[in-house]
Amino acid sequence: MLRIEQGVSSPDGTVIQAGYIVTGPNDARNWTLTGTVELSIKGNGSSWRYETVQVGLLIPGIGDKLVRLQQWAPFLTLQGLSNDKTAVNAGWLLDKMEILDPQAACARIEFQCQIGVRDIDGYVLRLGYLIHAIGGLVPAPDIV
Repeated sequence: MLRIEQGVSSPDGTVIQAGYIVTGPNDARNWTLTGTVELSIKGNGSSWRYETVQVGLLIPGIGDKLVRLQQWAPFLTLQGLSNDKTAVNAGWLLDKMEILDPQAACARIEFQCQIGVRDIDGYVLRLGYLIHAIGGLVPAPDIV
């Protein structure tokens, strides 16, 4: 499993490029998070290789509060595919996308998906995301 956090360097150099729009008065907010996650998932032959990818995105504009999501609509797409030589049984897929623990008050939106690739020299290099989220701000608990 690959776990990728926005603003945190990963050992393999994975980077998240992100943009956002925040709208809404007072404690009612609407976020649109969009960006690209750099990956390097290589196939291993004629069978599918599946990799679970988790991504954590900081929720902008919340200050010292947390967000309780009320509605969300995620969209993911494979944006960078490569095959080094002759394609033999090549294939790429994106499957099983979900928002993780959407009912918990949070400072980041985390999603998980499954990516598949086959062919000995086939790669998935980029994952694009667009997430619409509506939620309310709640106080963060005091930590003692």
